[in-house]
Amino acid sequence: MDGTAFGGVYMACVWFARFAFLSVMWILFSLAGLVIGGVFPATAALFAVERSWIRKEESPSLIRQFGREYRTQFVKANLLGYFMVLFGMLLWVNVKLVFPVDYFLVGVLKVLLLGLFFLYVIALLYLFPVLAHFKGGLLDCVKNALFVGLSSPLMTVFSGMSILVITYICYVIPGLSVFFYVSGAGFLSMWFSHCAFLRLEGKAKAGGWNG
Repeated sequence: MDGTAFGGVYMACVWFARFAFLSVMWILFSLAGLVIGGVFPATAALFAVERSWIRKEESPSLIRQFGREYRTQFVKANLLGYFMVLFGMLLWVNVKLVFPVDYFLVGVLKVLLLGLFFLYVIALLYLFPVLAHFKGGLLDCVKNALFVGLSSPLMTVFSGMSILVITYICYVIPGLSVFFYVSGAGFLSMWFSHCAFLRLEGKAKAGGWNG
């Protein structure tokens, strides 16, 4: 094995260890908030850490960085997370009530519900990357998530497909789920989101959008 191959294997091991440790951190901090109060802040912290990896920003301590982001985003992440959960539940109830009915006007409502569901999925894809990257209030996060997703359809497709691929791999190899699923899916989602952010920020410098 030559030096290049050895270096590649070494870097792969380093990144796998990073993802595994980050996943363990996510689990521990979710449990620290009794899951119901910890899972969304832990997810926000995970995306913030992975954003710093992508931007090659050095941090003296992963644990300190994760803990700082967890505390800073605790309230905001929970409000955003449970707002999306509640909205998703209401959307699902409406779908279950409306779709069995077969009338023309109801058919129009079905199309509107499908469109709303499409926007909801886009908002979910970009919600935590936007929370990690931009400042703003709760409505700003949802608005920016939708704007970025609709303005960058290719990155949106790549982000969605990457999550599906990671889900399938972890389904086929269940042992990877604990140490790789959340951090791996989050990293790919953050990567494609960051590409979309850079593109939009480049346009903003020419007088376009300000996030």
